[in-house]
Amino acid sequence: KGPEAYPIINYEYAIINASQPDATTAKAIQTFLTWALTTGNDPKYVSQVNFLPLPPAVVELSKSQIARIQ
Repeated sequence: KGPEAYPIINYEYAIINASQPDATTAKAIQTFLTWALTTGNDPKYVSQVNFLPLPPAVVELSKSQIARIQ
């Protein structure tokens, strides 16, 4: 914090096989990752660890990748 400070960027990755063994597993993974991008990306959560929410463009790109999980 301060006039000379800048935010540190830290992306977390989830490397997931797009082809899951069954629909139940695929849906569970999609549900969790979607939560992480929506509710879990809310400032009330991320600010507790001094993070900022993901930019909207990153969220949208991530959602398109999540949709590929089956």
